[in-house]
Parts: sequence; C-alpha cells; structure tokens
Amino acid sequence: MQANAQTRHTGWIDRFASHRLAANLLMVLMIMAGIWGAVKIRVQMNPDQTWNVAEVELVWPGASAEDMETLVTNPVEYQLRGLDGVERLNSWTRNGAAWVQLRFERHVDINNAVDTIKQRIALVRDLPADLEPPSVKVNRWYETVAAVFLTGPDDFAELIPLAHEAERQLRALGADVVELRGVPREEIAIEIDGLNIRIPE
Repeated sequence: MQANAQTRHTGWIDRFASHRLAANLLMVLMIMAGIWGAVKIRVQMNPDQTWNVAEVELVWPGASAEDMETLVTNPVEYQLRGLDGVERLNSWTRNGAAWVQLRFERHVDINNAVDTIKQRIALVRDLPADLEPPSVKVNRWYETVAAVFLTGPDDFAELIPLAHEAERQLRALGADVVELRGVPREEIAIEIDGLNIRIPE
C-alpha cells in the first residue's frame, strides 16, 4: 500500500511538471498573491493599541510616602473606583509623588474617561493645600526606535545640559517623542534679596 501511494504521489508531480502551462500559471498566481498581500499589509511605526489606559499623576513636594498614601492616594483611589468601564486600577506611591493608573474596557471612549476622571478628582475633599494640580493623561505606548546612552565624568550635573541638547537636536530632526530617563525635572528658583522687598504699609 505504501509503495502504491508513493507511486501515485510521484505520478501527480510528474504530470504537473510536464504540463508547462499549469506550472507557469500557478507561479504567476503565487506572485500576484504575494504582491497583493504586501500591498494590503498594514505597517505602522506606532501601531494602534487595543487597550485604554489613563494615568493620574499627583505631586506633593516634601511629603513622605506614608502621608502621600494616606492623604492623597487613598482618597483619590476611593473616588475613582466606581467609574464605569474600569477593568483594573493600580497605584504607586513614593516620597512626594503618586500615580494612579486606570485600565478601561475597549468600548470606553478614553477621552471622555479622562474628563470624567478630572471631574471625580475635583470632588475629593481635604486634599493637602500645597498639592500640585493633578495631571490626567492618556497613557500611550510608543515603539522604541533608538536609545542613546550618555556617559561622562563623575559629576552627573555636567551630563544634564548634554541630554537636553541631544533632545533638542532629535526634535529638530523630526522625532515626535523624545523621552529622557534618569534626568531630574527642571525647576526654576527665584532668589530675592530680603533687603529689597518692600512691605506695603
């Protein structure tokens, strides 16, 4: 039986190979199918994501992680847990800052969800007076095209201007998103001579 099956299989190949028109027609069809598939394939540098994620950033300068969690993170979480369409809610707290991340179901309009989050946070009472305005944004994922590592002298402060200069050059070349990691946020310090301050009478 095995010998007969092998003979039939070989005979089919021989008949197909001897029929030049059929072989050439099959080759043309395969080439056309390949071209059609290459045209239809969707290629994106930053592909569309199938999940909706919003993130709340809360900054309270000088606060300890314990105070941050008790007075800021927990009240905000409590206000956001009842939102419709939330699949998962996570939070991270450290000294002076906290993040609350909400993952919504696919059918939820993420822009409307961000507006609702802002409204809910505005309802939270007794937040610290010196808490910075909460930042609510859509957490988007971007494909990493390239990573640049800067190394240099022991003084880390000397690398910061170089990192910002590299960021400006990359943006000038057309990069839409440039993320700096390990670089502290820029702050503006205003110093006023106490002798020149005039107190209105």
